[in-house]
Amino acid sequence: MSSDDLQEFRRRVQIDSRLHAALKRARAEATVAVGASAGFKFTPEEVLASVDEASTELSDEQLEAVAGGLLDMPFALDDDPLAK
Repeated sequence: MSSDDLQEFRRRVQIDSRLHAALKRARAEATVAVGASAGFKFTPEEVLASVDEASTELSDEQLEAVAGGLLDMPFALDDDPLAK
């Protein structure tokens, strides 16, 4: 895949809800596979629910913890790792 293809894919994921949902599901399934290889057992649905829960509005206390660097979230499926 060329970098042009990758850039086009990233753009399309942002505008195509079906493609975005498929990628989100694939990330959840990959998370399950990595977790299973480390001895953990959970489903893609549990991963997605956890991400949705973590994506809700933060309380003032949570915002302060984030500003202080105390909130540790090892992964977030909605983050775009390619953008970093």
